[in-house]
Amino acid sequence: GEQFVCGSTSIAVANVNDDYCDCEDGSDEPGTSACPGSSFYCRNKGHTPLRLPASRVDDGFCDCCDGSDEAASGALCADDCIEVGIAARAEAVATLEAYERGLATAREWASRANESRSKWREELSEIDVDLEVRRQLREEINTKKLAAEEIEKKMQEEERARLDAEAAERKAREEAEAAEKAAARAALLAKCPLAAEEDVMCAAVYEPVCAVAEKQFPSRCEASAQGYRSECEELLEEGECPAAEPAPAADGDEAAEAAAEEAPLQPAEADGEAHAAADDQDAAAMPTPPHDEPEAAASEEPPPRSDADSSDAYGSDADGSDAYGSDA
Repeated sequence: GEQFVCGSTSIAVANVNDDYCDCEDGSDEPGTSACPGSSFYCRNKGHTPLRLPASRVDDGFCDCCDGSDEAASGALCADDCIEVGIAARAEAVATLEAYERGLATAREWASRANESRSKWREELSEIDVDLEVRRQLREEINTKKLAAEEIEKKMQEEERARLDAEAAERKAREEAEAAEKAAARAALLAKCPLAAEEDVMCAAVYEPVCAVAEKQFPSRCEASAQGYRSECEELLEEGECPAAEPAPAADGDEAAEAAAEEAPLQPAEADGEAHAAADDQDAAAMPTPPHDEPEAAASEEPPPRSDADSSDAYGSDADGSDAYGSDA
C-alpha cells in the first residue's frame, strides 16, 4: 500500500498518528504525543491550524480550539474553532481595512508629495533663472558703478585742481594787493606827517584817534593840525592806541624791580615826585572847556588877528569860513 517516508524509514500510511513513534524525527506522529521532542498538530477546522510541543498534549489545558490536544486526558474541551475563526477573521478584516486605509492615506500623501515636489522643482527652476538674471544685472550695475566712480574720481581731481589753482591765484592776488598796500603805506609813512599847522584851534572834545598805532591824539582835528591831513589822514584810526605789552623780565630783573619798589625814596626822587604832584594840582585847578558843549567853545571871542596874516587864530579864511567849516 501507500508508504510514508521519514528519513531512511518507510512505514505504511495507516501507521501515521497511531500513537506510536515509528520515525526518529517524530514526523509520523504529528497528531499524537507518542514521539518525545516532537510537535502536535491541531487541525482546528474552521480556524487557523496550530502546532504545539508534544509536552503540552494531554496536560489538562485546552490549547487547540477543537480540543484535539486533550483527547486522552479527559478534559472537557469544546470545539469552538468556527466561532474563534469568525472573530479572528473579523479582526483580520478590520486590520486589513486599517492597513488599506493607511495605505490609501500613504498613497495620497505620496501623490501630494510628488505634486509638491514637482511644484517645488518648478519654483526652484524659476528661482535659478531669476537668480541668474539678477547675477547678470548685478554685474552690469557693478560695471556701470566702476565706470561712474572712475568718472567721479576724474571730476573730483579736476575740481580739486581747479580749486587749488583758484586758491593759488587768489593767494597771489591777495599777496600782490597786500604788497601794493604795504608799498603805498610805506610811501605814505615816508612823507607823513606833513608840516604842523600851529594856527588851528580845535574844539575841546575827546574823540581819540591813533596814528600809525603809536601816536594818539585827543581828536581828529588835533591830528590834522599835527600834519595828519589830506592823504596822511589814511594813517588815522578811530579810538585809542593799543597799549604796548611790556617785555617779559628775567628773574634777576624782577627781583631788582621788587627791591627798588620796596626801597625808600631818595631825597632827589622825593623832590621830583613832590613837584610832579604840585603840577598835577595846578593843572586840575585850571578851567577846562566842557566836553559836551563844543559850540560854546567855538563861539568864544577869538584872539586879535595880525595884519600880516590873512587867516585868524581859528584858521578862518578870508571868505569867512572857520576851521570847523561853519559859514560866516
